[in-house]
Amino acid sequence: GPSPLPSLPLIMIVWMLLSSTMWILCLLSPWLFWDGVAEAAHGDDYRLLFVRSIIWGVFSYVVANIPFVYLDFADPDWVQPYRIQDGDNKKVTFSRWRRALGLIAFNVLAIGSLGAYLLYRSGRISIAPSLPSLSEVTVSDLGSLAVQFLGIVLVEEAGFYYSHRAFHHPRIYKHVHKIHHEWTAPVSITSVYAHPLEHAFSNVLPVMAGPMLMGSHVVLAWTWFTLALFTTTISHSGYHLPFHPSAEAHDHHHVAFTECFGVLGILDWLHGTNRTFLDGVKFKRHRTYYTSEPIKVTYPDPKHD
Repeated sequence: GPSPLPSLPLIMIVWMLLSSTMWILCLLSPWLFWDGVAEAAHGDDYRLLFVRSIIWGVFSYVVANIPFVYLDFADPDWVQPYRIQDGDNKKVTFSRWRRALGLIAFNVLAIGSLGAYLLYRSGRISIAPSLPSLSEVTVSDLGSLAVQFLGIVLVEEAGFYYSHRAFHHPRIYKHVHKIHHEWTAPVSITSVYAHPLEHAFSNVLPVMAGPMLMGSHVVLAWTWFTLALFTTTISHSGYHLPFHPSAEAHDHHHVAFTECFGVLGILDWLHGTNRTFLDGVKFKRHRTYYTSEPIKVTYPDPKHD
């Protein structure tokens, strides 16, 4: 049967511990440091919602990608069985990686700043100066948080699915979305390697819209932005590692082009844009698993006569 976690190479265990610690601390930071951040802003909405949202977005993007950038360039032996796509197509050259950085930087800094400005100007984000302590949180608070989070997730799913699918229209694709699909075997940093128009309307706006429509506190908004960044980073990483969310569906999209437009898969199922994916071995692999045996070994590719 599959091997348990202790049989993993030591370097893989270290990588997983370091990366998960970084990601968890990043996710918790808006809650842990809110009082200090709010006090330092002296009630200035511009500094809180605009300036600090830009800083937080850039910081989260960097933290999310550091572990995968290491894997892409160090290319250790232990990670090879966990690659989703086989062969040299997944290999990253420094020259190609460097050529992508200009557009990535523009999208993170310029388009991200536009998103932060929209957040600031919307007037829909709460910046209440203090949050209740854990001992003060009520069932009603938790219920409100759950409803807001559900609304945020569903808004992002709808916004991303329909805008993403629209950018695949033949008349638009060759001018806009084709840029993102230059990476048929994506690496983590290319989650935001896209035409600025696409990045604005397909990546940034659907993520921003949920907290604004729900009237969320800025701390929840920042936490959501971080979670969304981590999710898309893993989805574009090209790896399906133990204890990690599956990247199989979006990786399949980069190979097939015409399927798996969404994040959760709900709208793909409703619109029938995942039929080949559902019928194939990749769907069987599309789950989080907790053994050291690579998912491609557990569910091998079908043999063709």
